[in-house]
Amino acid sequence: MSAEERTDQVTGVNVPAEERTGQAAEVNVPAEERTGQVAEVNVPAEERTDQLQDTSADRDISPVGRLKGLAGNSMLHVIILGIWPLFACGRGLSLADPLYALSNYQYFGTMGGTWELATILANAFGAFISRMPGAGSVLGMQIYTSLIMSAFLIALYFLLMDTFGKINTFLGLFTACAFAWCPSVILYNRLTYILFSIATCLLIRAVFSEDDRRSMILFILSGVILGLNVSVKFSNADEALLIVLLIFDKKQRRIRDILLCIAGWLSGFLIPVAVAALCYGIEAYTGMINILFTMQQGGADDYTFYSMVREILSSYGDALIFMVPMMAVMGVVTLLSGRLYHRGDTGRRICYAAAYCGMALWLRFAWGRGMFDLKYFHYNAIYLWGVLGTIAVLVLALYVLLDKRQWKMMRAWALAVMVIVLVTPLGSNNSLYPVVDNMFLICPFGIWAGSRAVKDRKLSRMKPALTASLTTILLMLILQGSLFHMNFAIQDGYWGESRTYLTSENKRSKGVMTTKDNAALIDSLTELSKEYSLQGNEGIFYGNMPGLCYILDMPSPLTTIWPSLPSFTRGEWERDTQKAFQGSPVIFFSEDCPKDYKYESLMGFIEERGYARIFHEKGMDVYMEDPGK
Repeated sequence: MSAEERTDQVTGVNVPAEERTGQAAEVNVPAEERTGQVAEVNVPAEERTDQLQDTSADRDISPVGRLKGLAGNSMLHVIILGIWPLFACGRGLSLADPLYALSNYQYFGTMGGTWELATILANAFGAFISRMPGAGSVLGMQIYTSLIMSAFLIALYFLLMDTFGKINTFLGLFTACAFAWCPSVILYNRLTYILFSIATCLLIRAVFSEDDRRSMILFILSGVILGLNVSVKFSNADEALLIVLLIFDKKQRRIRDILLCIAGWLSGFLIPVAVAALCYGIEAYTGMINILFTMQQGGADDYTFYSMVREILSSYGDALIFMVPMMAVMGVVTLLSGRLYHRGDTGRRICYAAAYCGMALWLRFAWGRGMFDLKYFHYNAIYLWGVLGTIAVLVLALYVLLDKRQWKMMRAWALAVMVIVLVTPLGSNNSLYPVVDNMFLICPFGIWAGSRAVKDRKLSRMKPALTASLTTILLMLILQGSLFHMNFAIQDGYWGESRTYLTSENKRSKGVMTTKDNAALIDSLTELSKEYSLQGNEGIFYGNMPGLCYILDMPSPLTTIWPSLPSFTRGEWERDTQKAFQGSPVIFFSEDCPKDYKYESLMGFIEERGYARIFHEKGMDVYMEDPGK
């Protein structure tokens, strides 16, 4: 038996000869001690090889060698990850979700409705940022919140680089940021994913830490972060499922660590609840919980558990329709590899050529049947790619979890990724869009796991098929995601309208590119506001334009800024309008507003009070008390 073969037996991992150099550091480590050393030696084999080469006297200084060195440069990775989120700044003035979030920050503490309480920590943090220098506009808030994303990506890079390798981590985070379609100003999503990701990292470090005192601190801290996340968005309570990671904890301390996690979670959850109860009253908080669990009775059917699960399974099914032909191509290439792969270099070249040609044909098939398109101003460019990538990562996570040759830490990461994919879409009515938006741990793990699967000797017959399929998925994720990230603005220019126009009258929207019609509407309403001195007056915005509350600086007399949503129940509407109709709110209707009982109620109020229509153009009607009286 050669020395190289003995090295492979000691590590217990089937690694090709060309990769064995990186395992030299582990040659004398018994199998039973490896798990304990994960927390101490977190450098993957690939990076240890690079470190040995960097310190040698005969480093590769050829152009190719220098390019490889540049690709693995941490400082370059940090700079790119720091800049990448900022590419989304300066475009998109949708009057719906993004500016709705800014309205909630602007008037935080004055409404006390269901969604203010259900996302209270996100709203409080947004209100704090909005008071910072230069944050009093859409562009200012975009920059501040994008810088938070930059800091998060850089922090996560340093937390993960020793586990997954520098290049794998960088590519994963770069891709995840590209797929993060939700605007950074919507903090109840952004903070959710930031805290969820950090808590996962800390919990895994706690499980595998050999220092008892350090592990206790990490268990409490991860619990506190997950508890706080419930106040960022109430549906985040399901993230507590991460506690299953403690099955990898040492048996003699498992009960203690579970109790520490629970204590931390309760602390993180109860402190914001206590503050909210003091500010709004305990009845308001319990009422919010009751409304969240019963809102489907008021017409919000998309929030039922059945509806959520149905939409999730439907999206997986849509992606699997395209994945089955890919698996068929992989099967044919694998059969070919069984005959040719071990017959020398020519046989291997034929196998790889067949694999990549098969993937090229599959790509043409998928594109021709609408899996994706090249129009980067809407979700079709990336959504099914994100779902297909998620399915691939789930398969890889199952492979790692069930493979006893893998370090326990990597198996714990596999379980964590599966939990993230499972719980992220729950509590949302957006199918698998939340998972596509939250791939910050999924992508780095998936790239690492894919590289391990390709190098596994037990899967050698599948190597050409695996390499070609995983490479195709990764390259398409990076390409489609990057072009999407540099072009997309949620709900603005969604059908391909040119976003090259700036508003000229409104200070809060200055410097942000939007469509011609949207810019004209905002400018016209701003002029209307000046003509009738609307700024500071109460306004009811009925339809998909709650952002006018922020743009025109008009607070809502209701406990919500977006009353046309079905999640604003009939009981809440009747309670709020009973008080609001005692005043003289200005009423805005968009042409796409629902003609339901709320609309009829508003029209009845307008007729009763003799309101005059002061604006009727660009799909918008505005009514106010007759200014001539």
